Amino acid sequence: MEDFAHALANFVRDHQAWAAPIVLVLAFGESLAFISL
Repeated sequence: MEDFAHALANFVRDHQAWAAPIVLVLAFGESLAFISL
C-alpha cells in the first residue's frame, strides 16, 4: 500500500491538474470503505 501512495504522489507531482479529481476519487472511495487507505 505504501508503494501505491508513493506512486500516486509522484503522479500528482507530475500531473498537478489531476490533483483535485484524484482527491475526490480517494475521498469517495474512503466513504464507501471499499478502498480504505
